[in-house]
Amino acid sequence: MDTQTQDLEQIAREALGFVPTSGVDGLSQRSREGLQYGLKHRLFKKDDVDAAMIKFREYTAREALGFVPTSGVDGIAPRSREGLQYGLKHKLFTQADVDNAQTEFREYQARRMLGFVPTSGVNGIHDRAALQYGLDNKLFTQADVDGAQKIYEASRRK
Repeated sequence: MDTQTQDLEQIAREALGFVPTSGVDGLSQRSREGLQYGLKHRLFKKDDVDAAMIKFREYTAREALGFVPTSGVDGIAPRSREGLQYGLKHKLFTQADVDNAQTEFREYQARRMLGFVPTSGVNGIHDRAALQYGLDNKLFTQADVDGAQKIYEASRRK
């Protein structure tokens, strides 16, 4: 076997190895060509590529669920939303898991907004609904908000 053939076979095998984390569409042009070479020369079968793509979809679904606590369902990219749908459809996780992650996000966002009050004031907060969520769910008290607002007001008097 010549060196060029060995190189092409190596590229093909590496390309198949990248599919579970990149998907076919995420491969570089060189890797896509390697994948085609591997299929054409029967280094692996289409079933192997399909199995790798299933792993990729599962990977992106779990990754998407991991983004929800810091971005919220509405804040994740469309591709990640598709991943969430795939994960739910294929029972990689449940709706309760997504709901729990969304609750984590709302709590995170509420605390984050409270953290902005000393520098922006309550009226300067862009997501006052999150602040209200924190109050309603006893993540912090009105006294905490008032104290943060007093810090803001004191900084404005200087």
